[in-house]
Amino acid sequence: GCVGAGIATDPNGFVSSCYSDSCGGSGIIPGSVGDNSVMTGNWITENGVYGIDINVAAENCVVVGNRLTGNSSGEINDASGTSTVVGNDTT
Repeated sequence: GCVGAGIATDPNGFVSSCYSDSCGGSGIIPGSVGDNSVMTGNWITENGVYGIDINVAAENCVVVGNRLTGNSSGEINDASGTSTVVGNDTT
């Protein structure tokens, strides 16, 4: 685990085939500069906040085909309202 966020993205970031477990913050965070980031095929579990936490300013992200479970605040938070979030396993 880690104290803060597991993985943060820059604009046009690509996060694939990663494992995030037991971080104090969220597992993957496309922050305020994370526009157009793609997150696919990741396993994200038991983090302190969300599994994937898309910032309100991180627009047009794509979140597809991830496995998320046991994250404290929920599995996926899309505060941007412009991202595509589909086909993720949240059981």
